[in-house]
Amino acid sequence: MSFDKGFFDYWASKIIPLLEQRGLVQTLDYVYISGKESSFEVKRFLELLRASFTEEGIIELLFCVSCQYPPEKLDSIRDVYLKHKSLEEAHSMLQQQFIALLDKLQISDNIKHTIIEQKWGSAGNLIGRTVIATKIPKSGHIQEYFHETDPKKRASIYCHCPLYRETLLTDESKDTVYCYCGAGFYKAIWEYITGKDVHISILKSVAKGDDCCSFKIVVP
Repeated sequence: MSFDKGFFDYWASKIIPLLEQRGLVQTLDYVYISGKESSFEVKRFLELLRASFTEEGIIELLFCVSCQYPPEKLDSIRDVYLKHKSLEEAHSMLQQQFIALLDKLQISDNIKHTIIEQKWGSAGNLIGRTVIATKIPKSGHIQEYFHETDPKKRASIYCHCPLYRETLLTDESKDTVYCYCGAGFYKAIWEYITGKDVHISILKSVAKGDDCCSFKIVVP
């Protein structure tokens, strides 16, 4: 796997202003240097952040730079939720969008059935006012993930973050606080739909040796 400079530049463009606001010149310099060297050590970056932030502060920072579900695809769901205040209805609409996405991917019917049966994907599993959201493997690698037997390779194939995949192939310890960047994707979905602050926590992570990344979202 090669370093994704395009993604790094996109990610850095979001986090750099936040670091500048806090005067974290050393951390900012490290980001720039990593970009020029076409490498990025997430573990080292988090060590520098931990020297200046509490864990809660790091999590909030990562929420701000997470990838986002296209808001225009959520507008109709948001309208329905605000009209009927039904999480069930909003969840059903989001699941329909997810299934439509699966239909466009080049995966076997068996794998598609497995993903839907296990309630993986952007909509997740709605239980009362709690959503258990489990990421699918990175699109383009789904077939490969289900056939890979090496745990490290499988984790790296699964991971959606181009900056973290290489780390998953190593034996070094993993700082799973970084996974809150991925958690922010789901947090933003439900906050946009409901207009409320939601609480999200990590249940599973391939960085911890799990076979998937799963999050618990509580909607008040």
